[in-house]
Amino acid sequence: MNREKINQLIAELKKDTNWIERFNQLDKEYTDKVIDIIANHELYRYEVLDKLYQGAYILKSEIDSADIENMTADELTTKIGEWLKINAEQGKQYGKLMKDIYNHFKKSGTKIQSFYDEVEDRMTAYIDRNTNFDKFYKRIHTLSQKFIHMAVGLQMNMLGHDGTIVKTFEQLIELKEIAKKKIANETDEQVTELLKNFKSKHKDRKYKKIFDYKDMIKEAQSNGYEKYRQGATDHIILKHPNSNKCVTIPAKKLKFGLMMQIQKQIQDNKVA
Repeated sequence: MNREKINQLIAELKKDTNWIERFNQLDKEYTDKVIDIIANHELYRYEVLDKLYQGAYILKSEIDSADIENMTADELTTKIGEWLKINAEQGKQYGKLMKDIYNHFKKSGTKIQSFYDEVEDRMTAYIDRNTNFDKFYKRIHTLSQKFIHMAVGLQMNMLGHDGTIVKTFEQLIELKEIAKKKIANETDEQVTELLKNFKSKHKDRKYKKIFDYKDMIKEAQSNGYEKYRQGATDHIILKHPNSNKCVTIPAKKLKFGLMMQIQKQIQDNKVA
């Protein structure tokens, strides 16, 4: 296509669409792109952390179900040592995986930032000497800020885990202190009561085995979430009307760790 035809096409486009109408179209187009990038980052985070989460939840379940009230002081101390060793290894693994997640986060953020220039470039054909440039650049700036708020609102900045590894460590340190009292006086009724209270305090949520993503969508909806958007790639985004927080569910069979992560996120994100 020669230059004359290109100019003619641009002129026809400008006749049919003024810059405000075109900007509104691009606003919608790039808003959808930002949502997809955020969702894809969430899916990447899920995949990277899946195996780690599987081990973290298994450890948490083992601690919660252990018959600590009926263990001797030595048995309890030995068991706590084993659990702490596993927890420490999980912490190291998490530190390594976070590098990958952070690098992906930076790439995703850079792509979102580039949309500012893309919109400006694509608007060039609709700008002439009669355009209100103050209004135009205000819209550009507002759109850029909107992308940032979306990324924060959809929790793209929440890079890592949900705190399970740290909470388990704190739980074990608390249990270790109780074990010390048990060693000092193994028959002390107060220690037995402390152990019972400990188990009650750290009783974890009971998660369901939901491997089918369609059933996970139903689980989210039963907790008040509403479908927000079907992504361009294979994911579904649901949003809670009260908290305005989202949950991203990949449209595929869910792995164990991922299944547990999403269920926890469903519960956590419905709270404003």
